Amino acid sequence: MLYRLAWRNTTRHARSSLLTLAAITFGVWSSLTLASLARGVSDQFVRNSLRNLVGDIQIHAPGFRQDLSVHLRIAPPDLEKLNAATGGQVAYWAERVRIPAIIRSERETVGISLLGIDPEQERGLSFIGDGVSQGQMLNSPSDTGIIVGEKLLTQLQTAIGRRVIVMAEDNTGKLAERGFRVLGVYKAEIEATEKSFAFVGRSILQQMVGVGTDISELSIQLKSRDLVDSILPKLQQAAPSGSELSVWYDIQPMAQALLKLQTGFLIIWFGIVVVAISFGLVNTLFMSIFERTRELALVQALGMKPGFIIWEVLFESMILIFFGVILGVLLTFSSIALLHGGVDISAFAEAGAFLGFGRIIYPVVLNQDWQIGLSLIILIGTLSSLYPAWRAASMIPVQAISRRG
Repeated sequence: MLYRLAWRNTTRHARSSLLTLAAITFGVWSSLTLASLARGVSDQFVRNSLRNLVGDIQIHAPGFRQDLSVHLRIAPPDLEKLNAATGGQVAYWAERVRIPAIIRSERETVGISLLGIDPEQERGLSFIGDGVSQGQMLNSPSDTGIIVGEKLLTQLQTAIGRRVIVMAEDNTGKLAERGFRVLGVYKAEIEATEKSFAFVGRSILQQMVGVGTDISELSIQLKSRDLVDSILPKLQQAAPSGSELSVWYDIQPMAQALLKLQTGFLIIWFGIVVVAISFGLVNTLFMSIFERTRELALVQALGMKPGFIIWEVLFESMILIFFGVILGVLLTFSSIALLHGGVDISAFAEAGAFLGFGRIIYPVVLNQDWQIGLSLIILIGTLSSLYPAWRAASMIPVQAISRRG
């Protein structure tokens, strides 16, 4: 009976009910859609950071991250043993030699980070594994060519096919020097990457600096980033003695800070939306109560308990919240479906490249955001209805009936 009364009162005051329903729908749609786009921005930033030669977990010599010295190196770990320790959760791995170096063309000299890689291992793990934008990629770890970024190529004032000289400290502390022919040019999402990194075959660089088969780092990407914290202790036990493990959020603290900052921002935004919805809902309920003052007093005089009146008003609120949430969720799914191809922000490409964002933002749906947003809307919306419901139930029947409408 109470539900039927609440439904009739909601439909009887159609105008105010529709306005409140529209406010709830818009609030749900705007908050969830904004959350999906914001998560898309941060997800791409994190993915770009991890593909920038980071991975989920790295194994290297202690202190290597602070001093990229050729003297800080490790023996190649047993990859099968590491994979077994993770329960087969390793998706990709890559053994690299990384040293600071000087690259010199016929016109310019620039300081870079020189990486010796196996091009096959980098596929799917880092941006260089996707190949090059011009020229050709390294064929193997023993390829004698070099791959540079577009910005570095421009800075060196050279071209594909020309020779450059690379100088670096070798294992004995002396200066090692070798000539390389530019095979190809890569393009990265982050402009600074194109100026900072050059790639040669891993075996060639090991020979050049005299480190035998030793490597600087092993980069590992798991099948799911969520597994990092649970798998890290198992990898530490299986890793070579004397090595150090670093996780992505220690290597790229800015990416982790962005995720935390964004979560806080979204919670604040959800709070603003919920407060706006609550004010609209309370206003609608009060207007409905004032218009039905005599009616509510009459049913009390006929024997309806105040508690039933509270439930009736709460049912009216729940009906509006329920249908508003359903419509808002459906509208959000429709918007995300329309944006499945991504949002093109090429107009802000330079700023995006500087900050580490890509040219296209793809919405990302996180259950956590939806649970927080919808729970806040339903909970706070229902709680905000308690005061109007209490006011309706606290009317004195004789005074309310005698009041002039």
